[in-house]
Amino acid sequence: MSAATVTRNTDLSSALQVEIGTSDATAATGPLVVTIEAGQSSVTFDVTGVDDSIVDGDQTAVITASLADYQAGSDSVVVVDDDIAAITLVIAEDSISEAGGVSVATVSRNTLATSPLTIALANSDTSEITIPENVTIPVGASNATFTINAVDDSDYDGNQNVVITASVGGYVSGVDSLQVIDDDPPPPNPEILFVDDDQGAAYERFYTAALDANSLQYDSWQVSSQGLPGTAELSDYDVVVWNTGFNYSATDAGVSAAEQTALAGYLDGGGGLFLVGQDILYNGVSASFQSDYLKLASFTSDVRNLSQYVGVSGSSISDGMNLTFSLPSDFSADWSDSLAPAVGAEGVFYRNSVNSAAQPFNTIGYGGEDFRVVFMAAPFEGISSSAGDPNNQAFVMDRVIEFLMPPITATGDVVVSAPSSSGVTTEAGGAVDFTVVLTEAPVSDVSFSVESSDTSEGTVDLSQLTFTSSNWNEAQTVTVTGVDDSVVDGSVDYSVVLGVAVTSDSNYSGLDPADVSLSNADDDIATLSLDLGAASVSEGSTLVGVVSRNTDTGSPLTVNLVSGDPNEASVSGTVTIASGSTSAQFVITGVEDSFVDGDQQVLISVDSSGYTGASGAVTVVDTTTPALSLSLADAAISESGGVTTGTVTRNSSGDAVELTIVSSDVTEAKVNTLTIAAGQTSGTFTVTAQGDDLVDGDQAVTISVDATGYLGDSGSVTVTDDEVASLTISIPSSDIDEGSSTTGTITRNTGTSGALVVNLASSDAGEAAVSSSVTIPDGQSSVAFTISGVADDFVDGSQTATITAAATGFESGTGSVTVLDVDSPTLTLEIAATEVAEDGSVTATVARNTGAGSDLTVTLASNDSGEAAVPQEVVIPSGALSASFNVAGQIDGEVDGTQTVIVTASVDGYVDGSDSIDVTDIDSEVNDLFYFSRKNNGSVAGVLFQNEDIVAYNGSEFRVFFDGTPWASGLTLDAFYIQDDGGILMSYTGAGTITGTSLSFDDSDIVRFSPVTQTWSLYFDGSDVGFSSNGEDVDSIAFAPDGRLVVSTSGSSSVNGVSSRDEDMIVFNQTSLGANTAGSFEMYFDGSDVGLSTSSSEDVDAVSITSDGTIYMSTTGNFSVVGTSGRDEDAFVFDPISLGAGTSGTFRPELYFDGSAYGFGNDIGGLHVVDLSTMGSGAAAAVPGLGGAAPDGLMVIMAIEPVVPMEILGPMTFAQWQSFGNSDLVLAPISEAPEIVGQNNKADEMSEDELHVMCLDQALSGWGI
Repeated sequence: MSAATVTRNTDLSSALQVEIGTSDATAATGPLVVTIEAGQSSVTFDVTGVDDSIVDGDQTAVITASLADYQAGSDSVVVVDDDIAAITLVIAEDSISEAGGVSVATVSRNTLATSPLTIALANSDTSEITIPENVTIPVGASNATFTINAVDDSDYDGNQNVVITASVGGYVSGVDSLQVIDDDPPPPNPEILFVDDDQGAAYERFYTAALDANSLQYDSWQVSSQGLPGTAELSDYDVVVWNTGFNYSATDAGVSAAEQTALAGYLDGGGGLFLVGQDILYNGVSASFQSDYLKLASFTSDVRNLSQYVGVSGSSISDGMNLTFSLPSDFSADWSDSLAPAVGAEGVFYRNSVNSAAQPFNTIGYGGEDFRVVFMAAPFEGISSSAGDPNNQAFVMDRVIEFLMPPITATGDVVVSAPSSSGVTTEAGGAVDFTVVLTEAPVSDVSFSVESSDTSEGTVDLSQLTFTSSNWNEAQTVTVTGVDDSVVDGSVDYSVVLGVAVTSDSNYSGLDPADVSLSNADDDIATLSLDLGAASVSEGSTLVGVVSRNTDTGSPLTVNLVSGDPNEASVSGTVTIASGSTSAQFVITGVEDSFVDGDQQVLISVDSSGYTGASGAVTVVDTTTPALSLSLADAAISESGGVTTGTVTRNSSGDAVELTIVSSDVTEAKVNTLTIAAGQTSGTFTVTAQGDDLVDGDQAVTISVDATGYLGDSGSVTVTDDEVASLTISIPSSDIDEGSSTTGTITRNTGTSGALVVNLASSDAGEAAVSSSVTIPDGQSSVAFTISGVADDFVDGSQTATITAAATGFESGTGSVTVLDVDSPTLTLEIAATEVAEDGSVTATVARNTGAGSDLTVTLASNDSGEAAVPQEVVIPSGALSASFNVAGQIDGEVDGTQTVIVTASVDGYVDGSDSIDVTDIDSEVNDLFYFSRKNNGSVAGVLFQNEDIVAYNGSEFRVFFDGTPWASGLTLDAFYIQDDGGILMSYTGAGTITGTSLSFDDSDIVRFSPVTQTWSLYFDGSDVGFSSNGEDVDSIAFAPDGRLVVSTSGSSSVNGVSSRDEDMIVFNQTSLGANTAGSFEMYFDGSDVGLSTSSSEDVDAVSITSDGTIYMSTTGNFSVVGTSGRDEDAFVFDPISLGAGTSGTFRPELYFDGSAYGFGNDIGGLHVVDLSTMGSGAAAAVPGLGGAAPDGLMVIMAIEPVVPMEILGPMTFAQWQSFGNSDLVLAPISEAPEIVGQNNKADEMSEDELHVMCLDQALSGWGI
């Protein structure tokens, strides 16, 4: 339908009746008359296309409007043909007999008859009818006929429905069907064969009775008279019932190999077998027949003792059955078997009752698609045959036969024709048709759902097809119409889905017709569309636009963006529509042009190659407010006639604007007037500086411009001051004493507005001090400040200092002050430490507070020179203010505790200086004589010690000298050496780690402990120089007189330079010690040379060497050498003559230490004897051997004053020495104590004139100290 309008060009005052005509009423029609109403110039009416159901192509019809006295008006309309070329097939009869039946069919076309049309004919069942291959509709005709002849097949196959299809390219096929009535009788053969194979017994009566009770037709086969049936004979039947009886002893008992072959062939053909016999498995079957055909996994023969058959729950045969068991009188015995089914088979009857035995069944069944079997290995004859028993033989037989019958095969089908127009719909609404028809009459309605797989491409005109017993052979048409989606997506494939048949007719149930494949042709052009939303954006704001495409979204698309006026609305150059998206957003920015120009229309366009572009207008809303802006040519002008120019600009044009121009301070700057002329956007005016006589600094002046209807603006200009700002200082009292102060005043010559920070400085801050700054408060022109005379404690006379005041922007001011000296010549003395030991010294400094122009000799004095001594004088040299000297502690040999000493410095004309120091006492009542360690825990004289401790002995008592428990608990100390600085070198019997440290070691290493710092370190790394752990344990440590390290090992050793045994000592020529120990060894003491045995008991394991070379030692066991012998707890002495590879000398006869005298019964682990020859004067400093007898004489070296023993030479114990009394000692006085008698002097260093030597020939018994 289309609208048409007829228009007149005459007066409109009256109505006008116009006749409407058409050139082809078969194509388009309209009303016969239309009326143009009074006052109207035209009228619109409908032109309707005529649907002729003929495929005749598009037709053009001319519509004419006519009226007397008017020139006719006409226009043409094209009527688009919507018909689809189709063939229609109609069969005259619904059915014909196969006994010579004939019918006529007519094919018709709905297209023009201008040419002949040959149509192909197809027959769904050529065994039922015959038709020609094709038929031709001649020129000028729309139809043609052909003959259908029935085929007599002489087979009983029932009535058959046959479908005929007429088809030609470009046309929808025509379909019709008819039924061929079967004139053949049904076959005479029954479906069941009973095979009696019971060796001539009469048991067949039970089987035939059960078959007869169910009215089942069957044939019988007597093996005893007919022989064995073959596969061919068996295959004529759907079900075979085969009974073998029970006589297992007969020659033909069971199922023979030939019978197995026949039955296997029958089952391979899809048959159903009911096999009964309790002799079958007893006589045996092949393994393949058992597993593949009987479906039996395992069995046990002759289980017997049947009392009942129990049905298996869920079994289609036996569910709910409970069969009593009683054999007939002529049935010999129960030889039944127990069975286990193979995979795929199932149990049918349990033996006696439900149980979980491995083989619980006597009957199993298999109902596969290939064949069906029920195998009963028990007597069927034992089931009740009574008609009154619901679970009797007849009931069981009926269930078994139903299970074994082949499934019914459906023959119904559906015919779907090919779609018209080659299966192509169009987005312009083009449609296609196809038909659906059944092949035979259903017994109940058959329905198929109809739906499009993609309704966005095509839709169907109905949702369901239903066929009944009366219309089953009438083809039903489905029309599919293309859908326009406005997307360039090309031809899109889709289908019409025909659903699975819905019916109760088993001949059609589950039938799923093929879907119809179609394609929807695209009619769209690649186009871009533009959505600008509100299409309005304010200056300085943004608007989001959306560009869309109507094409495939499989790849991204870049779209060009163009603004018709980028100065008003700007866009980015491109935007990309992402893959998978149909559109993309982009931003349109309203440009802030800061000019009042009103709202502006801007065209926004989008385009891309291969696409039709789009555009739209956006309004840019002007948001600019009329405003003035001011710029000044100069930032500063001088108050001395300075001038600058101001320029005022407006952001609009038009009429003249009179400006109001204002100066914030007309005393500094004045302005003139300005009018911006019409059509102009700017103008200038003059700013003139105003001079004054004040030092008021630079002044900022704000110049403001305003006008009616405009936002004003302002700018700043600085009027620079041409006067000089300065500061002045006044000091009324210019002379001050050191330690006193005076007041000064700072004044500014500028205005007082604002506080002013003034920086102060003194030219000699060591004489006159001022604060670093002072502030003149706001509103004041001056401020006072303090000048302090510095007390420098130095005699330097009167000093003059200049005070300067400075501030930014001001000329500085100065003033002077004289500081009068008030100091006297004075000495100061300072000792660097608060205490010093009797054997130490400390530095002291004496200073003067006068000029350093000449030397100054200072007299020094100690108030107790016996405790601390100083030089008699010290000179402070010219050019220096101080000099240093030493304060030396004095060893007085008295245990007198700490003494305080005052040291004084004096010079005539100077005040004395002094300081004090404490002298700490180093004297003690007793000195340790030697130190030892033990390899076992123990006690001596009430003192407990561990094997990691060091014990000291002073001649009268023992004490623990070093407690190793906090550091080495659990380890055994077997060698040590005490250094002069108090450090202790130690080696242990095994590997370990010092507690609380990361220091690890083994028995070939030496570690060092510092008592001062309480720290440990590795002193000697044995592995670095060839020692191995365990075998070369360092078990003694000593030092040769030349300072080299001497060690012995617990076993034989072979290291760089020497091989040794455990009775030897080797000396280390070091290059380095510590973590990287390096050096070589040589033999120091060869024990075998002097009689020490190589046996383990005379292993030297404790050594101490004094500075004169005397060797003190102990062994691991008993020892016996020339001159002396002892045990492992003793220490003995060797006086060497030669050492090294040829060791010689003598052993002292007396023991140095007899351990048994103190209760020792175990080995001495380590030994350190105090070096007598290096001890200083004072109390007993060396001790003779503890184990020997007192000597015949004693030599004592004494100083006269004070009476203090200095050295005792000779073998005498400290206890013996203490036992002497004063009455036993006679001294010859000398004139004065020699100065050389002091600490560390030896007897052989003193002359006879300086010392008095007395020899006592008898043992002294009472000398008290």
